[in-house]
Amino acid sequence: MKLNKLFFILLSVALMAGFSSCSDDDDYSANDLVGTWKCIENAERVTTSNSKATALVNALLMVDDNDDDDRITFNEDLTFVDEESSTYQSGGTYRVSGNKIYLKYTGESEGEPVKITSLSKTNFSILFTADLNETLVDYLNYNFSSRVVDELTASLQAVGVDITTITVKSVKYTSTYTKVTAQ
Repeated sequence: MKLNKLFFILLSVALMAGFSSCSDDDDYSANDLVGTWKCIENAERVTTSNSKATALVNALLMVDDNDDDDRITFNEDLTFVDEESSTYQSGGTYRVSGNKIYLKYTGESEGEPVKITSLSKTNFSILFTADLNETLVDYLNYNFSSRVVDELTASLQAVGVDITTITVKSVKYTSTYTKVTAQ
């Protein structure tokens, strides 16, 4: 599964409650998610094999964390529609088990579970950590424009870091959604 798609899956699953938090033993049901949710905050952070690269990539990711058009609708029949922008949407089925949600996009296998870190009637949040072992070059080329990759490469070279030798070890995603409509 492509990293961006995985990221959007994660975004589609998370909602943060300002007043409640979830412990590892919280149990939720699919009914808790029914409705349309809008992404209001989203963060992606990487850990690489080089601390300078980690700092620069995470600074870049902080600028790129705007998902104004991202919405997901969870239906009572356990289907969902993921609107990643005004021009792109996808969907499939979902299930909830304990404090985890699983999405299965049409034509794909079920994704990794995403932890629901908080959930209320109006907000929810998720956390997903993926262990990776891919080159930073591949990660950047998949997730950013060539201009951004060129700028980051130049910044790292300026401090003596060869981007081609760096590995992305892990990626952590957190997303917060607010409910816009009930079903």
